[in-house]
Amino acid sequence: TTHQPETLGATFLGAGTQPLGQITLRPIGAILTGTVTDGSAGLGEVTITLSNGVKPSVTTSASNPPGKFAFTNVTAGAYTVTFEATGFVKKVVIVDLEAGDETDITVALARS
Repeated sequence: TTHQPETLGATFLGAGTQPLGQITLRPIGAILTGTVTDGSAGLGEVTITLSNGVKPSVTTSASNPPGKFAFTNVTAGAYTVTFEATGFVKKVVIVDLEAGDETDITVALARS
């Protein structure tokens, strides 16, 4: 996961070691994973397109393990996820990803 850079300031009032406290890095990317099925079993070789309307990202679901896919380091925002496979009806799903999210979805495709 990518984290948001942040600049912190500190003022030292005395000599010696000064505690700064706890620093937490905020993630700026999200992860979308999932499984594509034919309604009963994982379905390999599905073309999956993740798009925010500007820059699409494409992957193909795996054959082993069947139907698994992943998009990592996705910028937060609203996306359409399109699933296409020969012999099946195309399906479009809308997802809203927030920074730090790890979202897992399961999508069943119907035979055409």
